[in-house]
Amino acid sequence: METLVSAAVLIGMIWAMWRGLKWMLCSGRTYASRPEPLTPADLRALEESAARLMADMRATADECVARIERACAEAVERSTNLSELIEGSDPSREIARRTGLMTGEVDLIRSLHAYGRPEHAGSAQT
Repeated sequence: METLVSAAVLIGMIWAMWRGLKWMLCSGRTYASRPEPLTPADLRALEESAARLMADMRATADECVARIERACAEAVERSTNLSELIEGSDPSREIARRTGLMTGEVDLIRSLHAYGRPEHAGSAQT
């Protein structure tokens, strides 16, 4: 009887040890698959990278705004110069030759310029 109890206890201990080892292996895999938390050095590096990216974005945005402002100023200057030519009676082909535009562009500008006159303002609003 004593041998039987000793064998049962031994089998129980082996089973418990097997379950404990299995549980520890599963727990180790679970914790190993989790990403490691960020360290303060990692956070500082991320903050510095974000600050550099924001500075680059600001510089790019400022450059784009400057380009747009230059393009608008050039367009206003061109339209001022062209309005004097378009008001005249020179043919579109001659104006195109002098300005470097295409004849169709000159015709379009003339049409748009005529469309903006006060006699067309009432029809433009309808």
